[in-house]
Amino acid sequence: MILQDWGSVYILNQSNVRGFQEGDPAKPPYRVHLHLFDSADREYEILITPKSKIAPSFTQAEVNAIVASLQPNP
Repeated sequence: MILQDWGSVYILNQSNVRGFQEGDPAKPPYRVHLHLFDSADREYEILITPKSKIAPSFTQAEVNAIVASLQPNP
Protein backbone atom coordinates (compact mmCIF):
# COMPACT_ATOMS: atom_id res chain seq x y z
CA MET A 1 0.00 0.00 0.00
CA ILE A 2 1.22 3.50 -0.78
CA LEU A 3 0.47 6.06 1.92
CA GLN A 4 1.50 9.68 1.24
CA ASP A 5 1.13 12.34 3.93
CA TRP A 6 -0.63 15.59 2.97
CA GLY A 7 -0.89 17.02 6.48
CA SER A 8 -3.85 15.25 8.07
CA VAL A 9 -4.93 13.75 4.71
CA TYR A 10 -3.19 10.69 3.31
CA ILE A 11 -3.41 9.28 -0.22
CA LEU A 12 -4.10 5.54 -0.38
CA ASN A 13 -3.31 3.51 -3.47
CA GLN A 14 -3.68 -0.25 -3.44
CA SER A 15 -4.33 -2.76 -6.21
CA ASN A 16 -8.08 -3.02 -5.56
CA VAL A 17 -8.89 0.46 -4.15
CA ARG A 18 -7.53 3.99 -4.03
CA GLY A 19 -8.58 7.08 -2.14
CA PHE A 20 -7.90 9.21 0.92
CA GLN A 21 -7.51 8.78 4.64
CA GLU A 22 -8.33 11.71 6.89
CA GLY A 23 -6.94 11.56 10.41
CA ASP A 24 -4.29 9.59 12.23
CA PRO A 25 -5.23 6.83 14.69
CA ALA A 26 -2.22 7.73 16.86
CA LYS A 27 -3.18 11.41 17.28
CA PRO A 28 -6.22 12.99 18.97
CA PRO A 29 -9.11 12.64 18.29
CA TYR A 30 -7.85 9.13 17.34
CA ARG A 31 -10.29 8.61 14.47
CA VAL A 32 -9.91 7.88 10.78
CA HIS A 33 -12.25 8.65 7.90
CA LEU A 34 -11.58 6.62 4.74
CA HIS A 35 -12.82 7.73 1.31
CA LEU A 36 -12.11 4.83 -1.06
CA PHE A 37 -12.88 4.14 -4.72
CA ASP A 38 -12.76 0.90 -6.68
CA SER A 39 -11.78 0.48 -10.34
CA ALA A 40 -15.34 1.37 -11.42
CA ASP A 41 -15.15 4.59 -9.32
CA ARG A 42 -17.73 3.35 -6.80
CA GLU A 43 -17.19 5.08 -3.47
CA TYR A 44 -16.75 3.33 -0.13
CA GLU A 45 -16.76 5.48 2.99
CA ILE A 46 -15.58 4.11 6.33
CA LEU A 47 -15.38 5.97 9.65
CA ILE A 48 -13.30 4.34 12.38
CA THR A 49 -13.70 5.86 15.84
CA PRO A 50 -12.15 4.93 19.19
CA LYS A 51 -14.01 3.71 22.26
CA SER A 52 -12.30 6.41 24.30
CA LYS A 53 -11.28 9.92 23.32
CA ILE A 54 -8.30 9.86 25.69
CA ALA A 55 -6.21 7.10 24.09
CA PRO A 56 -5.84 5.35 20.73
CA SER A 57 -7.97 2.22 20.26
CA PHE A 58 -6.47 1.01 16.97
CA THR A 59 -3.28 1.31 14.95
CA GLN A 60 -2.41 2.40 11.43
CA ALA A 61 -1.52 -1.24 10.70
CA GLU A 62 -5.12 -2.21 11.56
CA VAL A 63 -6.46 0.54 9.27
CA ASN A 64 -4.17 -0.75 6.52
CA ALA A 65 -5.51 -4.28 7.07
CA ILE A 66 -9.09 -3.06 6.68
CA VAL A 67 -8.22 -1.35 3.39
CA ALA A 68 -6.28 -4.39 2.16
CA SER A 69 -9.18 -6.72 2.96
CA LEU A 70 -11.77 -4.79 0.94
CA GLN A 71 -13.18 -6.73 -1.98
CA PRO A 72 -15.37 -4.45 -4.14
CA ASN A 73 -18.63 -5.90 -5.46
CA PRO A 74 -18.39 -7.04 -9.09
